[in-house]
Order: sequence, then structure tokens, then C-alpha cells
Amino acid sequence: MTRGEQSKIYYKPFYTRDDFSDERYSPVFTPKAYSGQKVSMSIYLDQWGGNETMGIAPYVRLAKSRKDLIQGYIKLVDQQWIQIEFTIPDTEGELIDEVGIVLESYSTRKPKSLGRIFIDEFRISGKADYSIDFRKRRMSFGRVTPFSHNHGAWSLEDGRMYLMTAEPSEAYAGSYFARDYTVSVTLSPQIGDSHLVAVRAQGAMRGYHAGFDGENRIALYINDFGFKKLAECAYPWRFDQDYDLTVTAQGNTITVDINGERVLQHQDDTFQYGMFGVSTLSAARTYYGPIRFTEL
Repeated sequence: MTRGEQSKIYYKPFYTRDDFSDERYSPVFTPKAYSGQKVSMSIYLDQWGGNETMGIAPYVRLAKSRKDLIQGYIKLVDQQWIQIEFTIPDTEGELIDEVGIVLESYSTRKPKSLGRIFIDEFRISGKADYSIDFRKRRMSFGRVTPFSHNHGAWSLEDGRMYLMTAEPSEAYAGSYFARDYTVSVTLSPQIGDSHLVAVRAQGAMRGYHAGFDGENRIALYINDFGFKKLAECAYPWRFDQDYDLTVTAQGNTITVDINGERVLQHQDDTFQYGMFGVSTLSAARTYYGPIRFTEL
């Protein structure tokens, strides 16, 4: 490589339809890297030629806009391991589909940079803190990224995710092994009695579901191969109105807040981890606006 030339070396934590040549089956993907997490790696330079050592810059790429968020260049040291660590920045509602480094040469054309680098102990770890902006989402394999859907007709309308269903339906996202976290959803009920947020969901047959449940009621359900109501309270909700519904799972306590007001709290230790999502227990139509997920 000569001065100004670059090469990207990356791990791919998320895939979309554009990454495939056919669709004889329809996979469902959820990212494995999120804002707030730390990326670390060790890099060793073995440079054989050139009048300057190589430089690298950690980066992540946004899946929809294809924009690289570069963290700043670091000059490598020949014959020495360098420890690299950075925090994935706020992607402002977009998904991440590349995590890695940009390798750049600083040598002039003669002599050009020649050699090799080694990468070891690459890790993505720590607590995630990110948002889902549906204005920056698209349909992929018939799904609203990054969700997997169970029943219902799901689509993107006016910058929100929209559910229309005649039966119980769910949409799940996030890490299967997330434990303590808060998920906030801007939710607008249109038709039906059930409009819920799921936490610690371990598939379609296990998890907690909390939210609007019948006229002027809030409820918390557990799904353990069948739904059972754990707690409920009165709350005067209306159709075609936005509500900020926040559900927190911390330890054995599940809490529900609506528009910043604590409305329900219950303790249950059946499930200690799982995905988050949105759901309904009956026929419904619902709009879902921005979502915020924060690990505690």
C-alpha cells in the first residue's frame, strides 16, 4: 500500500437482504453489536518495507445509510502489540452492520508499505444502550428489521412500525441473553383491547408481557406455555393517542411506567433473561414509534 490507500477489515454483526444472492428461505437477523458496548482487540504490525509505519482507525458502519463512524487514527508500532478499545457511539436509531478497523498507509510511493498485521482477542462486550428509529428501518425478508415476527401483518407506515392482526401476535428483537434492562416504546392503540410490551421473552412460549389490557386497565402477564395474568390496575387509556410505555426488568421485579408515571410493579423470578418486543393477546391494530433499550 502507498500513502492514502485504505483497506477495511471488519466483523459483520448484522445482515440484510442486500447481502444475499437469493431468498429460497427467509432468515431473521438481529444485530450482535449495539451503541454503548465496548469493542476491544489487539493488533500486531510486522512491516517489511516503507518509510512510515501503518495506521489504523476503529470504525462501525450504519446498515441503512452505509455511513462509517470512524473513531480516529492510531499509528501502529512495528514488531509490537497495540491494545485498541473504543465505545460504539450513538447511532441515532440506525443498526450496525460492520465493526472493525480502517487500515491506511503513510508511506510514499517508493518505497511502498509492505508487510502484514495480526488481529487477536477481538471482543464486543458490555451493556447496550440504543434506540430504534423506524424512519431509518426497512423491510428485509418480509420483516421489519431488526424484529422477528410471530403472526400478524407487520409493516412500516409514516415512520412507525404498524401491526394489523386478527390473532395473538408478537415481534421480538435484541439479545436472547439480556438480563436487567429497560425498554421504552411510544405506542398508539388503534383497535383492540390488548397492546403490550414484552420483556425477557425466550421465544413465543415464554416471557413477560405488560401494557394495555381491556378498557381502562393495565396488566402484566407471564407466558409460560400459556398466558397467566400476574397483576393489573386501572388506567384510563384511549385509542389513537401516543403513550410512552416503559417496562423494566431488574432482578425479580417488573415495573411498568406510562408517560413517566409508575403504574404497576410486581415480583416474579420465573425468567431471568430474554429478548424484548411488542405483542397483543387478541385482534388489534397498533402503531409503534421510537423504541429505547437500555441495559442496567
